[in-house]
Amino acid sequence: MPNLDDSWRPDRCEILITAAATHIPAGYPSEGLTLELIGSVERITWPPLLRLISALVENGIPAFLSVRGEPGYTSGNIFLNDRLNKAVAARDVKKTVEILGTALGACVDLPRIKIEFTG
Repeated sequence: MPNLDDSWRPDRCEILITAAATHIPAGYPSEGLTLELIGSVERITWPPLLRLISALVENGIPAFLSVRGEPGYTSGNIFLNDRLNKAVAARDVKKTVEILGTALGACVDLPRIKIEFTG
């Protein structure tokens, strides 16, 4: 993403941004972004992340929040747009942070599926 500066390197910001093309609800574009917290979950309140999530939601681009699972298990993943539409439209940063905190808790609490390789 050329509009993100060097501070967005995953080793610096502890966020990995990847393409998302599955589990996108009807009515949204077929491609979006997953924002995976790969370090401290406290990064959820990092102002550049809040601005990016708000811009994605405001522009109708599917945005997912993900929290890395234990090694060998899937990550928790939550679709954000429907949860954040009203708060972002109202430019209510406090409510946006509150909703993201709830989404973060849901990501952490989601059951993890063990990744098994067959061959």
